[in-house]
Amino acid sequence: MIRVNLAPHRKRSGRKGPRVQVSGGEGQWIVLAMVVGWAALGGLGWYLVTVEEDKRADLRKQTAEKNAEIERIRSMIDEEGLQARKDKLAQLQVAIEKLKAQRRTPVYVLHELANILTTGKMPDIDEEEQRRIEEADPQSRLSPNWDATGVWIDSLKEAGGSLALEGGARDPSDLAEFVRRLRASSRFGQVSHPDFKKECNKDHCFVTWRLTAQVTRWD
Repeated sequence: MIRVNLAPHRKRSGRKGPRVQVSGGEGQWIVLAMVVGWAALGGLGWYLVTVEEDKRADLRKQTAEKNAEIERIRSMIDEEGLQARKDKLAQLQVAIEKLKAQRRTPVYVLHELANILTTGKMPDIDEEEQRRIEEADPQSRLSPNWDATGVWIDSLKEAGGSLALEGGARDPSDLAEFVRRLRASSRFGQVSHPDFKKECNKDHCFVTWRLTAQVTRWD
């Protein structure tokens, strides 16, 4: 029996590899993903740089604060050292003054008192200064012809750089001249106002007095 295939013949085509098609939409997403990725990396880099700069700024601030603290402490140390040196200097000055007080002698001061109480002699004075004083106060003018026998000293004591004097005078005018000469002398500073009183015996009357005179020059 003969069979006849009436179905149309199909051409056999040669085999080809599978085709992969990429639509335009998928390519755009890939490019976008790459851009986003690079942007993310750039943002991360910028963030890290910013964090690093902040750390550096904070470190600089801490360093400045530490330096300021060091300077403050150093200043305190310097002040303490300076105060210690001042205290030491003050102690040395006190010791020196004590030594001077122990070794000083009243010879020159007594010599000055002798000149003041000697007729015809004058105290050791600064003439220019005395001239200014006399111009301002004529009552302070010294009398070159004063009879110095009108005043005498009965007691003389030294304490704390001052002399305590007690004595007598023929009358108040003699005592006033004596005080003027003490105040004019360059060896004496502050001279107190004399405390005096009038006394009389069977022969005559006189004045007793006492005062203090600060010594400014011992030698």
